[in-house]
Order: sequence, then C-alpha cells, then structure tokens
Amino acid sequence: MDLSAWEKATEEAPGNRRGLLIGCVGLLLLLVVSVVVFLLISPLPRGFGAALAVADRGKPDVVGANYWLTTSGPPTLRVYLAPGVRQPRAREIGCGLVRDELGRAGISDTSWTVIAATGESLATSSTICP
Repeated sequence: MDLSAWEKATEEAPGNRRGLLIGCVGLLLLLVVSVVVFLLISPLPRGFGAALAVADRGKPDVVGANYWLTTSGPPTLRVYLAPGVRQPRAREIGCGLVRDELGRAGISDTSWTVIAATGESLATSSTICP
C-alpha cells in the first residue's frame, strides 16, 4: 500500500509532538534557571525589612519592608510602620534610616515610601530631607 505525503506526515506527528514537548520543557527550565540566577545576583540584600528593623535598634516602629524591581522605572521600596507612628518619626525613618540603608546596600537610586499602619504615605523619596 502506497501512502500519500499527508498520510506520511500524520504518521510522523507523534515524534514531532514529542520533540515539541521536549522543546517546551527545555524552554521552561531555561526560564526557571534564569529567574533563579537573577534573584541570586540581585543587588537587594536578603531580609531588607529585618535590616531596617535592626538598624532602627530593634524599635517596633518599622514592622516590614517590600522591595520591587520594575522594568519601567527605578526599584521601589515600601517601608511599613507600626500603629501610632506619626509623620515626624516617619520622616526621620525615611530621611535617615531608609536612605542610609539603601546607600549601604548600593541601591540609593531606589524610590521609597514610608507607609503608616493606616495605609497613608507619610514620607517618600521626594520628601525634602535635612
């Protein structure tokens, strides 16, 4: 029985599917490895929020921090404060503690915001610091 070109191509499809599957898995593995390598060489030190709390001598004013790398602008740091911390202390934390720690980490171009427990922004990287 003589097979047409179409029939031959459809008979070979399982092998082609297997090759496609291997290619997709390889691409996925490459993506995962790339992300892991990027995170390992990131300039962001691990435990940045903890570093801020330690630099603040363990006072409960700073309860956490989140650092984001963005493709559209500079990295962003959000520092979260404990309940009861007011604007003068938030400015002191931002202008002193946050700027100093970002400088020590070599990421002083980071945009930062100090956020009250209520969600209100109390100080930012555009705040005029003494």
